[in-house]
Amino acid sequence: MKITPGQKRLAIIWIAFLVVIAVALYYFILLEQQRSITTMENDLDFEMQKNTALQENLQNKDFDGLSADSYRELLPTELDDEQVMELINQASDDTNTTVQTYQYLERGQTSVDRLNQPVEEEEEEQNGDLSTLTLMLNGQTDSVSSLESFVDQMESSDRIVYIQSLQFESQQSEDVTFELTFSVFAY
Repeated sequence: MKITPGQKRLAIIWIAFLVVIAVALYYFILLEQQRSITTMENDLDFEMQKNTALQENLQNKDFDGLSADSYRELLPTELDDEQVMELINQASDDTNTTVQTYQYLERGQTSVDRLNQPVEEEEEEQNGDLSTLTLMLNGQTDSVSSLESFVDQMESSDRIVYIQSLQFESQQSEDVTFELTFSVFAY
């Protein structure tokens, strides 16, 4: 049996078609997976470097040298809602985060207890209470790393910020919605 020129052309077309499919498969699937793996490996390396740097930083710090009075000096003397909103706005502007809603959960007083030791009456006036303001934010940002940056900027502000809870959800479009509950303090 002899192959006709039409059959040769058909065989060449099928072979070329299979080669094109193989090349397309490589570029659209395998190459994208390799890029994804490379990105994840780079992220892992970066996180490991951050972890190492933080561990070294913690080992070099002296936490015992600070007294309660020096912590008290770091606290503002009053809870100013405008300053708290300015803190939130600054963090959201710097990290491409949108705060959609915020809610005041609690405004109150928390007593300062010096390691559960009895306090003399003169010291009690000096000790005083801490004013606390607890808020809940709902928002959206473009990635988990932007959310981490937002939280880091909140925590690194001049105010003492205590993050009580953080819940987030990431959609396929990489947008991240979150709910953040935190407290700020004044003396």
